[in-house]
Amino acid sequence: MRWLSSLIFIAFMAGSLSTARADIDQQRMVELQTALLGFLDQRQEAGRYVLFNPAAGELLPLSPSSLHPKIVPFRNGYFLCADFLADDGTTYEVDFLAMPVGDGFQVTQTLFDARDAIRRIAGK
Repeated sequence: MRWLSSLIFIAFMAGSLSTARADIDQQRMVELQTALLGFLDQRQEAGRYVLFNPAAGELLPLSPSSLHPKIVPFRNGYFLCADFLADDGTTYEVDFLAMPVGDGFQVTQTLFDARDAIRRIAGK
């Protein structure tokens, strides 16, 4: 699992990094990041996660780079984000909406180029 090192890093850093709001505890943060890692593992092929770039009207095969420790609460779900790299070295920030399902969380939506909207939600 390519994302395992990212998960270990997240668990290690959870104590020192804050989220968008203080009401997200470390266990919830790890649960959310684990849900994201599982989502990505299920949907990548040959180390690539393919996203649709609506501005360019093309599919982008991207390699995962890093998960961001900041989590933005939204209603009863959360926005998480990660960096991805294109073959030409371009970095793309991709956001994911994780919602509670059963006893855990599932990623229900991938958002490409939606960072401004999420910043507005976070009040920044």
